Formats: sequence, structure tokens, C-alpha cells
Amino acid sequence: MKPNILVSFLLLPVFLFAQNYQQSDQLKIDQIGYLPAADKIAVISQAQTGYNAPETYEPSSTLQIRSLADDAVVFSGDITSWKNGQVHDQSGDKAWHFNFSDLETPGEYYVYDPVNQVGSYAFKISDDIYNEALKLAVRTFYYQRCGTDKPATYAGAEFADGTNFMGSLQDTDCRLYSNTGASTSRDLQGGWFDAGDYNKYVNFAYQPMVDLLFAYLYYPEIWTDDYNIPESGNGVPDLIDELKWELDWLLRMQEDDGGILSVVGGGSVSPPSAETAPRFYGPATTAASFSAATMMALGSIVFEEVGNTSYASTLLNAAIEAYDWAVNNPNKVFYNSGQLAAGEQQLDDYHTKMRQLTSAVFLYAKTGEGSYQTFVNNNYAESHLKQWGWASMYEEPYHKAMLFYTQQFGVSSAVADDIIGVYVNSVKNAGDHLPSYQNGEDPYLAYLGTQNYTWGSNNTKGSQANIYLNMIHFGLDADNNELYKAVAAGYVHYFHGLNPNNLVYLTRMEAYGGDNSCQEMYHSWFGDGTAWDNNPPPAYVVGGPNPSYSMDGCCNTNSCANLNNLCDSGSLTPPFGQPAQKAYKDFNTSWPQNSWQLTEPAIYYQSSYIKLLAAFTAAMTPTSAEDPQVVPLKVNIFPNPTRGRLQINALEEGIAGIKLFDATGRLIWQQLSEDFPQSWDLSLERFDPGLYLLEIQGRSGRRVVKKVDRF
Repeated sequence: MKPNILVSFLLLPVFLFAQNYQQSDQLKIDQIGYLPAADKIAVISQAQTGYNAPETYEPSSTLQIRSLADDAVVFSGDITSWKNGQVHDQSGDKAWHFNFSDLETPGEYYVYDPVNQVGSYAFKISDDIYNEALKLAVRTFYYQRCGTDKPATYAGAEFADGTNFMGSLQDTDCRLYSNTGASTSRDLQGGWFDAGDYNKYVNFAYQPMVDLLFAYLYYPEIWTDDYNIPESGNGVPDLIDELKWELDWLLRMQEDDGGILSVVGGGSVSPPSAETAPRFYGPATTAASFSAATMMALGSIVFEEVGNTSYASTLLNAAIEAYDWAVNNPNKVFYNSGQLAAGEQQLDDYHTKMRQLTSAVFLYAKTGEGSYQTFVNNNYAESHLKQWGWASMYEEPYHKAMLFYTQQFGVSSAVADDIIGVYVNSVKNAGDHLPSYQNGEDPYLAYLGTQNYTWGSNNTKGSQANIYLNMIHFGLDADNNELYKAVAAGYVHYFHGLNPNNLVYLTRMEAYGGDNSCQEMYHSWFGDGTAWDNNPPPAYVVGGPNPSYSMDGCCNTNSCANLNNLCDSGSLTPPFGQPAQKAYKDFNTSWPQNSWQLTEPAIYYQSSYIKLLAAFTAAMTPTSAEDPQVVPLKVNIFPNPTRGRLQINALEEGIAGIKLFDATGRLIWQQLSEDFPQSWDLSLERFDPGLYLLEIQGRSGRRVVKKVDRF
């Protein structure tokens, strides 16, 4: 996609392309591209404060969309000023919008200013525009795998590496941090590196596992078996294989009494296979056990869905044992900072209680056991969602679990209505949720309060978008599904370059449309000074803008040994001295510049983005061998497996009819609808337990067949 650069300019960051236009960073678009029927709004900026304020640009009142192939003008229109020329305090920019949503023809284009003769980066319009980005984003978990080699066949020749952390006193012979005797040896191989280090944390795995397991439940039809990982071609979606890699590790972290060990840590050498330092683990804790119980119980639901009933049973039994251990050991804590690994993984009392709540939700959904339901009913009101009346973007995984609970058989309407009522009211009325979009608070169309641009702001951005998608997934306000979808799409575009830095917040995406993507990230394997310094694998999500970034404290006292020269703040402007959204620098220097506060990836940043992008990824699976060109209707069905009650949510169009078949293919029930609802409540209580096929027909005639497990 990237045109050939012929000339560069020193003062103005623009380039002369083969099509004889200069690329301007003031014309911002989603560099990956757009779905044909989606809203398409370019942002034109004029920096007033921040590192790019010296760049002068006065946009033409009329802009064009031109074909990259032949430079033909395919669309033109006027720009509109954001808030009558106000300066946006989070970016320091004046901004204009150029709406070209009417252009739906697939192709490759760029935005062009005919007066100034400058253009944007190129972008595509296509039905499957995000498919490759989604696949690459999921593949980063393969690079994060611990306890295996990375042969060129799967990792690519550039990133091939030998087996890691399987040597003497490493993960197959891991010892307790406080007692390294042979009696404490455990086989704790597998799992994912948490972030830019090689540590593995149970509590930190919670969000990515909940995100990715729900991403499968929401969109089972989009996940394919061709991601080029070792399990590809085994007939199981590769996302499921990747999730099993982590779940297998969680099972190894479980002690005989049911408790879950908290953390494994040690090592920092690049590449991982070269590290020979010993590894240690932290003791079982209450919080880790409830976190693991959540992941295992939800995993059991998903693996039952994909037909792996044996593994689903293993996970369920392990979840029950972990939950019971944590209930019987309510005050087991381990503060690892300064002793083992890096980030402090111990949760406070509130978050420990919420992990118990979510594990009880999924255990109730899977077993129907009344004690789990009683705990949820007695404790959901202690959630911040209920206490504050506000859906916090920092607690979005808890929201998903509670909303999932409202759709379970046997949950009282009073409890369900209470949870749903608070959530919907917050999303529709809280100033930092839907009103921020309706009032146009962010010219870059992905609002986040200034106080929330902190370490890992990209994770917060993704979680904010998923708050809106929950409204669709759970059928909470079906009349406004298109609105919530449009709001969430703004965050996709933000990740892909529609931001004040005109930067794709994923690594090395040039070959996949992201012409101006991150070239560096803080990572022990791919970091500063390594052979992969400026060439990490593609599609890692970096931390994002962080105005609270600071250098190490040694810089304040000139005590950074021979690296005091790195304490020059002038070389770090940006991120210093910038509006919140511009507080980012594409670098990976370690101590004392501590770049991890901006550019370190993490599996939770990754999952938040994947969960979001999945909502906008076209399902290309054919409905039948006879009609391979037909794209199936996209629907969500919850809960599945079910004890009788199903909610069917159509994501694209109204439902025209439903047919139910038994396992032999015999039609046993059907119903048509003339008003084409977006949501449909269906009771299977009168049917015996077993597997059924549900055929759902949309208003356009498109169909999809879903397997339903009635138990």
C-alpha cells in the first residue's frame, strides 16, 4: 500500500509520492482502511500547541478522495470545523472533519487537498479490511508463548528462536521463591509472557482471557484455523488453540489442594532461548485462585461450545476446586514487588471480591448450582457499577460477566433489571460515555477523559469501546445498535492512525496498510540494542500516550552512572511538555529513560484491541458448499450452552424467522416474524437436553446455522 517516497523535507514532515502529491501529517485517516458501509470521517488538524505546533497548514474548504491507482477524483466534499474553531485541549489542535461515508466502492484511495497539493496516507475500502490485522494481532500471543521454540515455519525467519525457559531450574523445575529446595519443584511450563518481560501472572491473565473467550462467544464464525501457528490445520479455530495454551498453564499452576500459584518470574536476556537464569514461583493466593476459577469456568463454557467436552470437564472441575480453596482460604496474599517478577500482582480486597463474583457467575452458568447464584445475588451490589452508578472502563471485564449473568436461566428479573438498568443508564447518560460522542467532545472521535490518559491508555481506549459493544452484544438498546457500533468504530480508527500523532499504535504494520506504524517497543526480546531493535513482529499494541511519563529518579540526582547523558529531557520532547494525546514517543530505551511507560506491549492491551476489532471483522465463512459467495448472517446467541433460555441478537439486520432442528436434522419448531426484531428471546425448556441446530434468517434472506447445547 505504501507509495514510493521520492523526496523528504526537513522542516515539514511531508513526502513526495509517485502520484506527485506530498503526504501531510495534518490529514488523518484509518490507515488500515474502512468497511464499505461504515462511517468514514477524516480529521484535518492545525496544531496550536505540542511538538508539531511549528508546522503551518491551512486546509482547503473542499477536499477530495482520489484513487491511488490512477489519481482519479472519486469523491469531493466540504470540511466542517470542529466546535467553531476551538482548540482541543487534549491534542492542542484545531480540527475539521471531512465526511466521505458515501464512498462505498472497494478500492485504494487517499484524501487530497487540491489547494495545498498535499494528501493523506493511503487507505483501502474492503469488506474484509480488518481480517489480516485481526489475525496478526492474535498471532502476537504465539510470540509471547513460554516454554517452546519458535521455528521459522511459524515465527518467520526474522523471529525464529529456540526453546525458552526449559533448562535447569527453569519452568519444568521451578522452585518457590522463598524455598528453593527440590521439595518445592513444580512443572510450570507454558503460558504467555505477560508483557515486555518474561514473567507470567495469573491475576494479569484475567482480562486477556475474559476478553478473548468472549470474543469467541460473540463471533464464533470469524475465527479460522489458518493463523500459521503449530496447531493450524487441526480443525479447531486457532484462537481456541491459543487460549488452550494459557489454560494448560493455569492447570499446571494448580496445587493438589485446589489453590492456584500466583506468579512465575525471572530472566531478561534476548532472545528468550538464550536465558539460563533460574525461575521461581510465588505461593497460592486467594485472588489468583478466584481469577483462575473465572478463566477456567468461562473456558469450560467455550470448550463445550467447540465440542471438546473432555477438556471442558477438566476445566470445570479445576475451577470448582480453585473456587472452593479460595473460599476456605480468604486471606492468602503475596506481594511480589521487590521479590519476584516486576509488576505488583496482588489485588486489593475489592478486586478479589469481584474475581469471586465473576467466577461464581460462570460456575453458575455452567452448573446451575444454587450456592453460586446466591453469592452473585448477595454481592453484585458491591460492584463499583452498582455503587457508583457508573460503568468504569477499568472494570469492563466485570461488566461483561454481570451482563452475562442477567441472561442465565433462573436469574430473577429484579436482579437482572437492576444490573442492566444501571449499566444502560451509565452508558447512555454519563458524560464520559455516549454523551461525549453525541456532544462531539473529541475531534478524533474516540473520547477518553484526560485523567484516563495514563500508563496503558490504549488498553483503556479499547475497554471504553467494548463498553459500547456490550450494549449490542447483550441486546440492551437494540434500536440504537448502529449508533453504538459507530461510536465503537471510532476507537478502531484511533488505533489505526486517526489520532493527533497520525500514528498506527501497532508495531510494523507497513506491509498491511499501516504506513506510519510504531517501529519500536519496549520488550526484552525485541528491545533496544537487540537484533530486533527496529524490527519487532507486526501488530503488537503498544501502551499509548501517557502524560504522566517520567524518567527514572536517578536523573533527578545525576546518579545514573554512565547513563546520565540519557537524562536530557530535551531529547524526550515529546512525550514531555505535550497535550495528553501527544504524550508519546516511538522509542524503546530502557533505564533510565524507562520507555516501558509508553511503548511496552501487554497481553491485556492486545486482548482489548482484538475484542474490539473482532466486532468489525467480516465473517467470510460460506453458509454452504453450494453457495460459497454468501456471507452468513452475523448473530450472537447467549447463553450457550443453556438450561433453556436463549437470547438471539442480530448484529446487522432484523430477524425474519427461526427454525429449530434436533441432532438428526429433523425440524421440530419454527416461527416467522413480520416486524424483523433485532433481538429474540427463545425458550427451549420444553425440549429435552441435547444438541440442537438453530437456523436464523435475516431480513435480507441471509441465514446462519448455530449449534445450541441444551443441558
